[in-house]
Amino acid sequence: MTASTDAPTPPRRRWVPLTITLVAVGAAAVIALGLLVNQAFHPSSLASSTSEQSAATASEPTPDTTATSSPSDAQPSTPQAPSSAPEPWQALTVPSVPQLALSKITVNSNDGIGSVTTASIQKLANDVSAGDVDKIIRNCWTQPDSDLHAVYGSAPLRGAILQALKQPPVSAQAGTSWKGQYVTVSAYSEELLSAYTCPTVSWKGSVGLGGFTPAMAQWRITRILAFHDGQPVHKGDGVDYMLICNSDCNGMWNPRSTGTAYSDSNVAPILHATAADWDRLRQLSQAALTVEHTGDYYAVRAGDGSTDAVAYFTATYTDSWLPYVLGEID
Repeated sequence: MTASTDAPTPPRRRWVPLTITLVAVGAAAVIALGLLVNQAFHPSSLASSTSEQSAATASEPTPDTTATSSPSDAQPSTPQAPSSAPEPWQALTVPSVPQLALSKITVNSNDGIGSVTTASIQKLANDVSAGDVDKIIRNCWTQPDSDLHAVYGSAPLRGAILQALKQPPVSAQAGTSWKGQYVTVSAYSEELLSAYTCPTVSWKGSVGLGGFTPAMAQWRITRILAFHDGQPVHKGDGVDYMLICNSDCNGMWNPRSTGTAYSDSNVAPILHATAADWDRLRQLSQAALTVEHTGDYYAVRAGDGSTDAVAYFTATYTDSWLPYVLGEID
């Protein structure tokens, strides 16, 4: 997103659960809104900066399929892994949906309680209708090009996105979602307040656009190495957009355990990474990646066996960290 100059810095929040319930005012129904925690969303105060996508997404269950950095290598569905075991993470696979209208739409702002701010996401909707994929990619540079091309380069998916955005939005603590016939489009409140909204787009049976796909992991590592080398891929990256754990991660960092109890010994190793550690991350950046999800963390490995390096990223939004932040190179 292109951040507005007066966009508020998002506050640190307590744990954001994977399912948030919202009681609609004047209604007896309780609406369940599933949240797929996406990239760290810290809107830049720089008018020239573009999008950091971070979104609330659909309530469909996350699939359990092997993920590699080549979407064509995605494996068939496997049985649910035990909660104590790593959960294989899926590459983005675009669904087959019928072609819907691509005419220009007005994003629905009436959530039944009040009016949702839609000026920013309306810009995206206009570009989706026009099929201006290049403009979307320029603005949503924090998302991997391959995933953006896969979604916005599909005319049927663009039609499904526009159809969803015409539906009444559902607002919750962290953001807003528009659930359509085939896809759900979601964004955190901070994303909607930016100059150009880059939402998560999800559909049944996939992590969707904005999930921690192997392509996202690859792009994240590329951005981290560029920032580490003093040549960020975009102005403000690594500063306005958090990429690496800071001291807030200390006390809670514990990717090899299912527990999250505080301990002074739980220091994020990235804070003391050596040149050799960074070299291992460079080796990993050249590999075909596999992503495993365990609790609050993602483990990124070389699926091709070219290196035994492992990069551990956060998978949740807590008081201690944002999601998709690197905390350890093993």
